[in-house]
Amino acid sequence: MTVAVLAVVTLGLIVAPHKGSGSAGTEQDLAPDFRFEVFDGTTFSLAEHFADDGRPVVLNFWASWCPPCRAEMPDFDLVAQAHPEIRFIGVAVDDVESNARAFAAEIGVSYLLGFDPTHKAHLTLPFVALPTTWIIDGNGVIVHKVQGIMTIDLLEQTLADKL
Repeated sequence: MTVAVLAVVTLGLIVAPHKGSGSAGTEQDLAPDFRFEVFDGTTFSLAEHFADDGRPVVLNFWASWCPPCRAEMPDFDLVAQAHPEIRFIGVAVDDVESNARAFAAEIGVSYLLGFDPTHKAHLTLPFVALPTTWIIDGNGVIVHKVQGIMTIDLLEQTLADKL
């Protein structure tokens, strides 16, 4: 396989719309409730967010030991600041909580950050690699999933196309 074909195949696997079995013959998947501990000591619930707030959500799974995660977080922060109509959330997974907290303090992003103390995020919203980002519309429907690093341009284009 040539390098160009391999790159196209790899990109197609990384940036692909999420389509599940849905219900009643639809291609839509409702995001399951997902709870995690916010670094400020509170708990965030995806179901409560949609019931109370209703903004679309960009949910990014990251880890302090993950170089692509670290690289994309400043871009997520810039896009989050430009789009207050969308709730940006970063959840540290497969990580040591103290390491995740230390990195969160170091990176200093303005969007909501927390930690999955159950280490079961991958069972609720599956991911194979980090970073993984889920785009969920204001009705709680999963509209897209990206496994791999997102740049400002890719994130902006994805939001324009999917929300």
